[in-house]
Amino acid sequence: MISKSMSQILNKTVICYFILYAGISEALPAHRRLWERKYKDITSCTLCHSKGGGSQLNSYGEEFQRFGMSPGAFTTIEKRDSDKDGSTNIDEIRAKSNPGDFLSSPQSPTDWLSHIEESMLPLDDLKKIFPEIIKFSILEGTLYPEQTKKIEKDLNQKLSDADSVPTFYFAVKDQENKSVRVGVAIFSTPSSNTEKLIVGIGVDLSGKIKNVILIKNKLHKDLNNKNFLEQFKEKTYQSLSQSNNDIKPATSTSIKESELVIEVVKKSLRVIQVVFNKNNITLIKEINYEFAIF
Repeated sequence: MISKSMSQILNKTVICYFILYAGISEALPAHRRLWERKYKDITSCTLCHSKGGGSQLNSYGEEFQRFGMSPGAFTTIEKRDSDKDGSTNIDEIRAKSNPGDFLSSPQSPTDWLSHIEESMLPLDDLKKIFPEIIKFSILEGTLYPEQTKKIEKDLNQKLSDADSVPTFYFAVKDQENKSVRVGVAIFSTPSSNTEKLIVGIGVDLSGKIKNVILIKNKLHKDLNNKNFLEQFKEKTYQSLSQSNNDIKPATSTSIKESELVIEVVKKSLRVIQVVFNKNNITLIKEINYEFAIF
């Protein structure tokens, strides 16, 4: 019955690409997926990054960030020539060349799309969240409208376009000749200052937080305080939602910024719960017996 329930959840809530990407500091995987939705094509993280997910933004990525990191930003920069190779971004997109790489042009696209899988798993960040794990898999989801409404109601805030296409990173261990999922991580941004803060959160199968990391922090340096981030360990969505939750600000001068981190953590926890199970995420483990992920 558990396996059937998980299967129903998957069929209703997520579009799945069960591929192990082997190898997000300036952008989210959701931005790539919003691009793919807009242009009805697949792309690589090197569309916006110099060396794939987690690396420095290239010229196209910088302009996407400058104009708001939204689906509308892609439209705004279509007629620009981000990489200064003489072709507009939209002409490069139509020709399947890279608008962020001077060496890739409509006349000579290069093979930049031949290594898509290698650019998509942010292993360095995931290892910080799950230090003991050496294997990860990825599931790309899409929230249904009813799920979005529920999350927005519970959090009393609107979800962004990026929030609607969450990417889940599963921590995987080999047990008795089987690959078993033991936790899940998700990256997200706050409702404001989205270009300045990206938070990574990992939880175990009971829904308790394993680690919280700041993948990108241009809000306040004190948010990187280890003592501040370690307060989240073992917390759940329910405990963080209590009015008397005991998460203290990083410092007295970073109260508002600390609240944004708490906001992102709560949102991430709620998204995970709504997608996989109402109260905990133990059903995640059952996916392994329905799909071959390696």
